[in-house]
Amino acid sequence: WLYVDTYNGATLIGTTQAKFNTVVPASVVPKFTSLTPTRIDNGVPSEWGVYVQGKSKVKLDIVGAAGAYGSTITAYWVGGGGGVSASAASLTTGVIQASGNITFTGKIADSRGRTATKTTTVAVVAYSPPAITRVSVERCLADGTPDNAGTYIRALTDFNFSTVSGKNTATTLVEYKKTTDTTWTGAGTFSNGVAKIIGGGLIDIDSGYDVRVSVTDAFTTVKNLGVVSTAFTTMDFRNGGKGIAFGKVSEVDDLLDVSFPTRFRDMATVDGNLAVEGVITNVPVRTQLTLAAGLTNLYAY
Repeated sequence: WLYVDTYNGATLIGTTQAKFNTVVPASVVPKFTSLTPTRIDNGVPSEWGVYVQGKSKVKLDIVGAAGAYGSTITAYWVGGGGGVSASAASLTTGVIQASGNITFTGKIADSRGRTATKTTTVAVVAYSPPAITRVSVERCLADGTPDNAGTYIRALTDFNFSTVSGKNTATTLVEYKKTTDTTWTGAGTFSNGVAKIIGGGLIDIDSGYDVRVSVTDAFTTVKNLGVVSTAFTTMDFRNGGKGIAFGKVSEVDDLLDVSFPTRFRDMATVDGNLAVEGVITNVPVRTQLTLAAGLTNLYAY
């Protein structure tokens, strides 16, 4: 409504009113300056200056929001990047699980129901923890030639790691010990896919050895284990007569130790606990293992 008042001096002598409609153009909308991302390193070295998959987070802020021609801001929304969202002017994501260009959207609404939207994109560099894909260990001579009675160990390791655009590096370590010992001996670093000769000629032919390799990057250490048997012998009796081994030297009292692949051609009876280290596989027919009295039979297929 529009009102016109008429005065005679200070006295109101009449009022005229008229009704009219106004239309706010579609271009009159609220505005904001930007949707601003702030990197949260979350353990990533700050000097890298990048978002890292599975590590980094991001804080997103709607900056400079304002209404238009008297309207006020009534609602905020920020979301994107795999489904995270908040009905607020700010959002801090969880750890970013994807890589590549990740887009986020900010939105505001005013008291007229008008809205404005902006997007921003952050580039996330792919990352996965190091992985050791092969550990091959065997006895050898000083020049690395495989030898069943060698007093050196030849260790060959394949691994991979994420370089994070050249910012991430990996260090390696190889260690060894007699199987019966608890203390590891360091033997330095190794290179990917390159045989490492360790032991200095002091690897006892009458003992088995564990070889442990590890790969460490900026975030994670992974380890893997290889086992080296004693020197080969068809059959060996342990000193004192309390152990016997086939295909290797007897190392432990009260143990039948077999290094050969072994086949039982009839039913095997186990009076006691049965421990299987590995996967039962490639058994062409059902094989019954009869356990101690009162226990359920175990079948391998």
